[in-house]
Amino acid sequence: MGARANAAGDDVPDVAEDEVYFVPSPASRFNPWIAALASRRVPYRVEYDGAERRIAVPAGYAEKAGEELAAYERINHAWPRQAPADPRANEPLVSDASFFAALASAAALFRFYLWVENTPGLGWRERGAWRDSAFAAGEWWRVLTALTLHADAPHVLGNLFWMLGLLAVLGAEIGAGAAWAAMVFAGALGNAVMIALAPEGHSALGASTMVFGLLGILSAVRTWHSWRRRQGGRGQLLRIVPWLPLLAGLAMLGIYGTAPGSDLLGHGCGFGAGVAIGALLPVCRPALAWRWLQLALAGAAAVLLVAAWLAAFAG
Repeated sequence: MGARANAAGDDVPDVAEDEVYFVPSPASRFNPWIAALASRRVPYRVEYDGAERRIAVPAGYAEKAGEELAAYERINHAWPRQAPADPRANEPLVSDASFFAALASAAALFRFYLWVENTPGLGWRERGAWRDSAFAAGEWWRVLTALTLHADAPHVLGNLFWMLGLLAVLGAEIGAGAAWAAMVFAGALGNAVMIALAPEGHSALGASTMVFGLLGILSAVRTWHSWRRRQGGRGQLLRIVPWLPLLAGLAMLGIYGTAPGSDLLGHGCGFGAGVAIGALLPVCRPALAWRWLQLALAGAAAVLLVAAWLAAFAG
């Protein structure tokens, strides 16, 4: 009498006398099993018992078929291999904390713009705008104060639009406090670098330097993560893919940072400063998980801005 074999090799009676049946378990093994038998020239046919598919092998080939299928399972027991889970896969693009921190920052900057507009007699722009000649006189505060000044309503609203989105995304990546501090530091560093590059008589104001600093930080952080994921990849395309976030950031700089009348030098310096800061942030990621450090960084950036304006009015 024949026998019906399941994946574990157990025999089940009541089949045709001249055939042995093999039933793959799980069912996804069906095609690989018949491929394994065909490759070893083991004759077989397929039968259906309702929804179940069975492989019928002549009794004379049953032993060889069993050996081949056992060898296949032994070699491929872990196939298909599952890719290691990406610990960042379930992280939200924007967290509640980062969104509200970005919203509060945008609201504060817009409120400050209204305050400046309503108190023109205090000479905000004269005291705080970026001027190359002023730095020669030691007016260091202008690298910070210029970030909070704007020429008109479209100027401030355009910067707030981009700052709100980029800061919310970066805050979800590295923490709201660290993101806000990194934005301010990138803007200040960009303005400081501009001192050495700006032509004589150059002046500037606006948050766009730190907004493009945000873009540079995000580009660098995402490039770092992409590079880690593709570290073992081979081929020309895989060597280019990890750099796509940085290339995308440069493309956005070229599209949005070169509009007529915009401060291209300031935008470029901000972006470059952001890339430099962003390249360091992934290394600091374990420390940035500490909530008190997030608060300390945000507080330090806020204190720097206030101290800069106090120095501007005292100078």
